[in-house]
Amino acid sequence: MLKKSIILLFTLCFGMLSALGGFSTYGPVTLDTVDPQVDLLSPNGGESWYFGDTQNIQWTATDDFLLDDPILIEVSYSGNQNFSTLEENLENTGSYAWEFPEIETDNCYVQITATDLMGNSTSIYSASSFSLGYVPPQAPGEVNVDLSNGVDAQLSWQPVTQTIYNTPIIPDGYIILYNETPYEDDENRYYFLGFSPTPDYTHQHVASFRDDFYYSVKSFKNFSARQLALLEQLSANKQSQPLSWGQVKSRIQAQGGTK
Repeated sequence: MLKKSIILLFTLCFGMLSALGGFSTYGPVTLDTVDPQVDLLSPNGGESWYFGDTQNIQWTATDDFLLDDPILIEVSYSGNQNFSTLEENLENTGSYAWEFPEIETDNCYVQITATDLMGNSTSIYSASSFSLGYVPPQAPGEVNVDLSNGVDAQLSWQPVTQTIYNTPIIPDGYIILYNETPYEDDENRYYFLGFSPTPDYTHQHVASFRDDFYYSVKSFKNFSARQLALLEQLSANKQSQPLSWGQVKSRIQAQGGTK
């Protein structure tokens, strides 16, 4: 009886060990918690791009375990938030050709997101805003100055008829700048004088107290009603302290998209 009990106990124990004997071994498992590294090369702020053109969005993205199609491109036309999808599930080629829509803005941003196999992701957007707008007109040619009446400077120039891409255009008007020194290579050293819808302008009474004045003329197209109102206001209310072209341009941009 005792012998049978020992044999039975051995049989039960051996059966339990056999039941636990099916197992496999694996190597060490590494948990990936590292986010991809992403750099946005272009657009990264300050660009002026035009409707209908195509430019490349460019980036770099690196990670040991990127997805096969890891890239999401988003765009915002109103600042560095509220992004919407431009293209998703892209290969990490580093470049995407973007044809610009007719959405006029000076506050456009692009954002790139890269995601790896573990779901780690990194997003980066343009360092500062860039603009989308109409193809601008060319700058006027040489400005002619007539001082024959001894009082006023009568300015005139050939009307602009083409864009910077040599396509036909009729500008909405011209902005006239002046200075006492010919800062030909630095337009921001010129001051705002006025604007004109036609290719001529009278700088009143300047010939009676100045021998030398220098002028620069800018053509413009597709300004908003608020921008035109601002130009009219600045022209009517001459500032005691002249406004530089840089200051005026900033005010124009604040009133809506400009070229």
